[in-house]
Amino acid sequence: ALGWMKRNNSGYTLIELAVVILILGFILVFTLPNFAGLVTGDQLGRTLRQLAGLIQYLRDQSISEKKVYRLNYNFAQKEFWVTTFELTGETKPATNPFITRRLRLEGSIEVMDINTPAALGKTKEGETYINFLPNGMVDPAVIHLTNRDLETVYTLIIKPLTGRVRILDHYVEQLEKPSI
Repeated sequence: ALGWMKRNNSGYTLIELAVVILILGFILVFTLPNFAGLVTGDQLGRTLRQLAGLIQYLRDQSISEKKVYRLNYNFAQKEFWVTTFELTGETKPATNPFITRRLRLEGSIEVMDINTPAALGKTKEGETYINFLPNGMVDPAVIHLTNRDLETVYTLIIKPLTGRVRILDHYVEQLEKPSI
C-alpha cells in the first residue's frame, strides 16, 4: 500500500560521498604532521638506543678483552666508529665483528657537541673520542644529540665508574661530578 514511499537504498548519493571525503580530508590535515614527527622522532630514539648500547658494549668488551677501546666521532661525516688504542700509542680499527660497522647519523639527526676531559671541554667540529679502559673506567662524557626538524635536544651522560648511560630529554651543559 505504501509502495510509493519505498526507496531504493542500494547506493550513496553524491552529497553523502562528498561529506565523507571532506571529513577524511580534515582528519588527514590534522594528523599527518603528527605522523611525520613520529617517524623522525623514532629515528632519534633509535639512534640514542644504538649509541647507548654501543657504549655499554664497549665497556664490557674492554674489560673482557683487556684492551683500550675508543669511540670516535667525526662531526663533518656525522659518524661514530670504534678503534683500539695500543700500548705503542697507535690506534687500530676494531676487529670485533659487532663493532666494526660505523654508526652514521641519518637525516636531520646530528651531534651538537661532545664534552670530555680528554678534549679539554666541548668539541663541536673535527674529531673527538671517548676511551674505555680495561679496568672498567670510561672517560666521563656528555654528548648532545639533536633533531633539527623537530628542534629537540637529548643529552647522553656517560658515567666514568660504571660506563652507564643516562639519557635526558633536554640540554645539560656540564659534566657531572663523578658519583660513587
